[in-house]
Amino acid sequence: MIHRITDAISNRSETLKRFWHRPTGVASAWLLTQLTVFGAWIFFRLPNLKDSWLVVQRLFGHPADAQFAQKVYLEAIGLQPLQITLLLFLLVAVMGVAYSFERLLKLQLNWNVKLMLVPACLFAVWLFAPQGGLPYIYFDF
Repeated sequence: MIHRITDAISNRSETLKRFWHRPTGVASAWLLTQLTVFGAWIFFRLPNLKDSWLVVQRLFGHPADAQFAQKVYLEAIGLQPLQITLLLFLLVAVMGVAYSFERLLKLQLNWNVKLMLVPACLFAVWLFAPQGGLPYIYFDF
């Protein structure tokens, strides 16, 4: 819905149309998409609106829970918080390089290179996947 509204408004304004094609516009669109998806997941995943609203209230203005950080960073993923931060910065850098190749240099990876990257991505998924079985997300439906 947000995309359609933004697209309709942008089609009427040449300035907005150019903004969405610049790096700042692309980054803004990505950030808006991530915030929308992550916000919707709260209501989708929790069993009722009362719990969902409590989570939304606790997102802002509350200090981080040390036990939660311990559970997520050290036990589930096996990485220190600094290592997670470095991985996130690396991800942003890789996205910037990919954007530069595609938009600025007009270069794209050919299918052979893309196919060679598939095993690396599968390995990363296997590496970061939680151990043990998780409950099926649609079980309650």
